[in-house]
Amino acid sequence: MPQGDTAVSDTPDRGDTAAGPGKTMFQLIRQGHSFSGRERNCCFLNTGSGFVDVSAVSGVDFPDDGRALATVDWDHDGDLDFWIANRNAPQVRFLRNDWSGGQSWLAFRLEGRSCNRDAIGARVEVFSVQCSARLPPRGASEGGQVFSNEVSATAEMDGRSVGQRRVKSLRAGDGFLSQSSKWIHFGLGDDHDIDRVEVRWPGGELEVFRGLKANRRYRLVQGSGQPEPWEMERQVALLPSRLEVPRRTDRVTLFSVSRLPMPDLEFMSFGSHEMQTLTPVTSMLRPRPILINLWASWCAPCVAELKELAARKAELEAAGVALVSISTDPVSGIRDRGDIEAWRRDVQAAETLVERIGFPFPAGFATERTMDKLQILHDELFDMHLPLPVPTSILIDTKGQLAALYKGPVDLDRVFEDVANLSLAPEAARDRSVPFPGRWHIEPVRSSLFQLTFKFLQKGYLSDALKILKEQPETVSTHRGFYALLGAAGRAVQDKGDTRGAAWFYRESLKRNPEYVDAQLNLAWILATDPDDDLRDGSEAVRLAEQARESGGDGIFASVTLAAAYAEAGRFDEAVRTARSALSEAEQGGDQAAVKAIRNQIAQYKSKKPFRVEEL
Repeated sequence: MPQGDTAVSDTPDRGDTAAGPGKTMFQLIRQGHSFSGRERNCCFLNTGSGFVDVSAVSGVDFPDDGRALATVDWDHDGDLDFWIANRNAPQVRFLRNDWSGGQSWLAFRLEGRSCNRDAIGARVEVFSVQCSARLPPRGASEGGQVFSNEVSATAEMDGRSVGQRRVKSLRAGDGFLSQSSKWIHFGLGDDHDIDRVEVRWPGGELEVFRGLKANRRYRLVQGSGQPEPWEMERQVALLPSRLEVPRRTDRVTLFSVSRLPMPDLEFMSFGSHEMQTLTPVTSMLRPRPILINLWASWCAPCVAELKELAARKAELEAAGVALVSISTDPVSGIRDRGDIEAWRRDVQAAETLVERIGFPFPAGFATERTMDKLQILHDELFDMHLPLPVPTSILIDTKGQLAALYKGPVDLDRVFEDVANLSLAPEAARDRSVPFPGRWHIEPVRSSLFQLTFKFLQKGYLSDALKILKEQPETVSTHRGFYALLGAAGRAVQDKGDTRGAAWFYRESLKRNPEYVDAQLNLAWILATDPDDDLRDGSEAVRLAEQARESGGDGIFASVTLAAAYAEAGRFDEAVRTARSALSEAEQGGDQAAVKAIRNQIAQYKSKKPFRVEEL
């Protein structure tokens, strides 16, 4: 009756370990869905009397998965240009604004002295010549301040129009994942003459600057009272480019920097249909590299690939590569149709194909467990968690680690090159892992053995997870979430019926995190209910269960565990009261199975009998 469903990541904000909607969102993205629903970019023009959709006519309506937008007068021509960052390609776009409307503009760079140097939080107001009287902001109470991004209003005095006042504030982090230029840019329209500029510096000090001209840049230094013309010109030859869509290909090649250990792979041999595992094959063939080839009889590229592999047997042997060919036919037949006759037909089709080709290599049928394990490996290597296609080939190095993965028809010449490069130094292997040259500014993110071990445990592949823990303990034991992995191992071992082994894992987990509630409750349950007299310990069970409640452990299982611990310690009255609390919660939740079980336990406690798991 162990509980717990903890997932631990290398990074605390990784989406696949998020809860609720966040987890679902990242799962969908990794399956190839769009974050934004493939909506086109939108652009709206402020006409002064409203906003007009100019998305198409402006040319910004790209179907990108857009994220960040930053505005800046990049070419210093008086209008704002855009830098756009996307989640998909192209990840960065520069959109140069070449609209020539003949209207005026003004730009400022603020410099604080008694406030922060960047003057973040300052408010700037530009007054045209006609607007000679300073008026309170429209809609604000006396003494109020406007902190909008831009306000353009017609000021009135004695019922007559006297000009325009424009307001902007200087902000830090003005958009999602973006920061626009700290230059404060004003579009002036037809106003060519400036009366004054007023700056309300952070802290409240008001300063007035005069003598400014339109279509200029100025540096405004706090306390100077004088605008400093900014004369720098940027000479940038910006030529538009056309994005070339990469040619679609049915092949993906990955030379892995992260050498993940291969799990045991089951397969059913052709003809005899006996279940075998790839582990002894791997051991027998070492130190030769192994190429695992996945195929299906209904897949035309797979058939062509099998013929090529058979024809190039001598080259494979010369390169020292052992080939194991595994058909996925019966897996898809059983999973999709659940029809045993269809399964037999699929098996017969695969065996007939191999016999007709005269395939000279070891071959067999994959099991669902094998395909599931390979999918786990794939998802650890690729951020996009798409189903493995056929054909797919996997190159295993002489240490039994995944060295390369080929999705689509395999290029044997590339395989031979990869085999020759299996012993590359880490830096050289890193360079070979990408399909283009360049300089590395940061090291590539490597796949996590910790995550792989955790996923094996969650899927019930205990032996594969324990093999990693045994052979490479240093790669996982230093992870900050190692305590949770030990707890997951305990649950997996307990599900197999090994409560003594599970208790060891729970104790090791609590050594690293004494407040880990799942381990506290699961260990307390074993110590209170296991049929092994030498394993039970009522006093420790009570201590752990009470500590779990203090650490925030609640719910039916926490109450049932505490009740069983009280009973094992001979505190039957407390056991009855605690079990009744669990019963009430189960009744409110409509859990009839739990209601029945707890009532039986209460009856035992009333009879001064502790609870044993074998009595379930």
